[in-house]
Amino acid sequence: MKEQDCSCQTCGKELATLILHGPEEAVHSQYQVSMNCLDCEAASVAVTENTRQKFSVDCDCCRRKIAFGGVKVQLHEDPSRWVEPSFGVEPVCVNCRDKYGFC
Repeated sequence: MKEQDCSCQTCGKELATLILHGPEEAVHSQYQVSMNCLDCEAASVAVTENTRQKFSVDCDCCRRKIAFGGVKVQLHEDPSRWVEPSFGVEPVCVNCRDKYGFC
């Protein structure tokens, strides 16, 4: 298991702690977290027509929507390709992290 703090890639607002779990080698592989907070995502959609698919990121504790984006992993065979990770990702929003104080 590994924890990764996550911020909005546009404004830098702290969004969540991502709890990564799965095989040790998978969790420690080359991965990228790419997320925008709800405000920045709404502003970017209003400014440009973006055709790529956006994924909603919800807190695993309170189930509130906290961001748009996700986690992707770089392939060893082809470093230019990124795919869905082979490990689990549990987002915990800042409010729940502070409220429940996960150990």
